Amino acid sequence: MQSFNHDKGVHTLLKMYGCEIGENSTSSGHYKYSYDQKDFFHLDLKTGTWTPADEKAEIFIKAWDPEEEKVKYWKDFLETDCVDWLKNVHD
Repeated sequence: MQSFNHDKGVHTLLKMYGCEIGENSTSSGHYKYSYDQKDFFHLDLKTGTWTPADEKAEIFIKAWDPEEEKVKYWKDFLETDCVDWLKNVHD
């Protein structure tokens, strides 16, 4: 994480994702990263875009997913595969 000027010490990058099915069979999903216990960026499923928490996150996203392949993969995964898997486990 040299772009954060963090060459030394311990730092944490946390990725969380999941999906849920509501009582009326609606589904939703979430995908987000935190860095050192602060929101870093998340996936906006409505727009299909990464939403950065600040300028550093925006720079990171542009380098990490320049062709937006990851955002497409995770949007599809959360809206279909994750929900299908959850339905199979629940039944």
